[in-house]
Amino acid sequence: VSQEKYPEGTWVDANTADTTELKRIPGIASYRARKIVEYREKLGGLVNVEQVMESCELPDEVLHWFMLTTTVTRKINVNSASVNKMMSHPYISFYKAKYIVEYRSKHGEFKSLDELVSKKLLTIDELERLSPYLSL
Repeated sequence: VSQEKYPEGTWVDANTADTTELKRIPGIASYRARKIVEYREKLGGLVNVEQVMESCELPDEVLHWFMLTTTVTRKINVNSASVNKMMSHPYISFYKAKYIVEYRSKHGEFKSLDELVSKKLLTIDELERLSPYLSL
């Protein structure tokens, strides 16, 4: 049974919507709804609505249906997370995770997230993008 689509002007919270709600947005069916939810889970929550567009190929028109009422994220502790834990995040490659863990094991815990940039483990842009998801 297909759901009725939302009328124009309806807002959907990108951080809390389930697949049933997402499928009511014109341009989103089961596959895209599932991809959005999976990606949001992998990220540990969305901090801006544009991140919805990273989940899968979506028509630009769907963006105006989304809003965020909450931006609580699941954090990765850079002082204790394993390589696998870090690379489970879509913004952290295997190599970045490996370099961070290797640096930490040689030099001890990080005192601030800025050290990731000063030690050339992340670029400023990468840290900016990742900072809502990282903790010490």
